[in-house]
Amino acid sequence: IMAYSKWYGFFAKAVPMDGGDYGNAIISKYPIIKAENIRLPFRTDKEEKRCVLRAVLDLGDECLDVFVTHTDQGSIFLQLGKIWELAKECKKFVLLGDFNYTDKEEGSAFDIFEGCDKANSLENKIVTTLDGYSFDAILSNPPYIRPEVIETLSEEVKHEPYAALWGGDD
Repeated sequence: IMAYSKWYGFFAKAVPMDGGDYGNAIISKYPIIKAENIRLPFRTDKEEKRCVLRAVLDLGDECLDVFVTHTDQGSIFLQLGKIWELAKECKKFVLLGDFNYTDKEEGSAFDIFEGCDKANSLENKIVTTLDGYSFDAILSNPPYIRPEVIETLSEEVKHEPYAALWGGDD
């Protein structure tokens, strides 16, 4: 995508997987002046190791910190707590990711982000302190849930358009 768009990008490896690497990435039309991969805490050694990619973008007259993560459901409170420690010192930030979070009975894991706006409130996919900015594009991994599994999904997921869940064999 970067080669075709001429945008800037950074990939932060979390773990090796299936002969390749698994992690978080960012593609931005704004220059990335700093990027780092930060290991997130976890409750047990059985959990997959997760990270957060922190990228600082040069918007011209100011900078924007962007955090991209894929949290583990069992450690989401610990992991978002670590991200909040980093983000609360930023003037402006955006948190994006796959949060693997469905348990609403424990209270929202996103309550710690005091004073922040949350987009897509059903699943809290974006947390931000931006005011007056818009996104040109938000890219994500392609839909990969096989058709025979879609019927078994929770109601929170079934509200998504079919094309957002399954993109085909190729």
